[in-house]
Amino acid sequence: MTNPRKLSRLDIFFGFLRTIRVFIPIVFVASVNSGEFKWLYTLWGLLGAVVIVAFSLLYGWLTWKKFSFYLESDRIVIMRGVFNKEEKVIYYNRIHSVNVQQPLLHRVSSVAKLQIETPGGKSGKAEGELRVLPLKQAIELQQQLKHYAAIIREGGIISPLPTEKERSGHASMEQPNLDADHSLQANSEQEGAVGRLPVTGQIKNVHQQSVAEQMETAYSANAHIMQEQLDYNMKLSVGQLLRAALTSLNLNYAIIFIVGIFSFADDFIRFVVPGFNYNQYLDDYNGLSFKVIIVPVIVVMLFVWLLSIALYVIKFGDYHITRSKEQLSIKYGLLEKKSYVFNEGKVQAIIMDENPIRQLLGYAELKVQVITSDANKEQLVIHPFVRKKDMSAIIEQLIPSRNIKIQEKLSGVPIQGLITYALLPMMIVTIICGISIWLWQYTGLWMLLLYPVVMVWANSCRVSAGLWLKDNELVLRNRFITRTTYFIARKHIVTLKVKESPRQRKLGLISISTKVLGSVFSYSVRSLRREDVEAVWNWYSRGSSNRGL
Repeated sequence: MTNPRKLSRLDIFFGFLRTIRVFIPIVFVASVNSGEFKWLYTLWGLLGAVVIVAFSLLYGWLTWKKFSFYLESDRIVIMRGVFNKEEKVIYYNRIHSVNVQQPLLHRVSSVAKLQIETPGGKSGKAEGELRVLPLKQAIELQQQLKHYAAIIREGGIISPLPTEKERSGHASMEQPNLDADHSLQANSEQEGAVGRLPVTGQIKNVHQQSVAEQMETAYSANAHIMQEQLDYNMKLSVGQLLRAALTSLNLNYAIIFIVGIFSFADDFIRFVVPGFNYNQYLDDYNGLSFKVIIVPVIVVMLFVWLLSIALYVIKFGDYHITRSKEQLSIKYGLLEKKSYVFNEGKVQAIIMDENPIRQLLGYAELKVQVITSDANKEQLVIHPFVRKKDMSAIIEQLIPSRNIKIQEKLSGVPIQGLITYALLPMMIVTIICGISIWLWQYTGLWMLLLYPVVMVWANSCRVSAGLWLKDNELVLRNRFITRTTYFIARKHIVTLKVKESPRQRKLGLISISTKVLGSVFSYSVRSLRREDVEAVWNWYSRGSSNRGL
């Protein structure tokens, strides 16, 4: 074992919080009772709370005490477990991303959690997680792991570990001298490249250091070399952040807010006006005027827009992205600080999002799909607000292995495919109109205006949809509200599916969907021309001589 390290002692407190929140509902139910023996239930609740607090503190201390990790020449080893001992070994050449995250409570405490991602890890769970580290240590460790992984991928080596005998208590007497020039090596053609750590005069008495200390000393001594080798460095300015926030359309916030208002409006009105009878008011009121409908709608939408701006600034504030050789590093967040480091080769798909406002102004948001332990499978934003005309140049700088060209005109959906996009929405509108007319009679006829609105929206989805095939890149585009374009390299396609309904078959139309690692949902386009999809199928199945659709 090489100098085992511990988590921050704050892990005891966070472990206490994780444990106690499970028991809070039980204590609450046990202590709240209006019966004859209320005092007894309250006493049991208090006693239970004391026992649970003591148990939570003890368990939090044990989980911190039994957790340790250390670095070897080719791996990081994590040991944990109170009752069942677990030893997790993660080799550097298996690491494809190292993420540092700071939820609000972590940020207030100046600590962070570090997550290590590897291919084939469990969905929603990091392969290795260091729950609570001092922020500075977490960032340094993130950079170390990133650098060691890069060295090994290039065929380099990190100085060999001591033998078991050398790890014993007499290792200091029997450990062979290691030449300082060989403490860290890499097969790199250029002295001072990221793949090589040239050892400076700051590294002395290497034979008296443990392997972890040698690695850390060499890493620190050459940190200035790594800092100078940034191929790309972009920090979002305040002006760019505000423009991005002003043009963001977060409809999910609007839906949540409106549902929340609907759910709690009754209780809120009764709290403000205790004698108010909502049902009696509806019975007495004969109709709805235009002002009664439009004014609350405008107020709600304005509030949602301001809320979305604030949340966007909080999420993407202090946005910073850098690229060093094949490693990309992304940091952002004002309250919850997030940091991701991943290899360019692990990018499964490049995604360009254009909401209607940004599309009109010629701007977009650029994302990448990478394999991550995030249960939500969050797509990482590599540029929140970029001109479309600059998109190809930025991708070339960030991900030079992908030759991406922005193509406005794709092989689209013919007019016969409009029914695919309009049928279900029109059925839903018909049901809404029927219920509205039944409830509000003539006033409900206003809902008939939804028909042309939905038809325009459905046709917009049809016009936006399409595909494009060029060399080893497949481009798919669709729209719900935001127009989304997916750029997928052939080697990253896990599954490619085509399907057609009897109605589509008669019209010569077919739908296509593809899936990559790291994405919960497929990327799909509906009701394309059969010949266009067949070309993609033949391309993916390595030649038109293979079987057709």
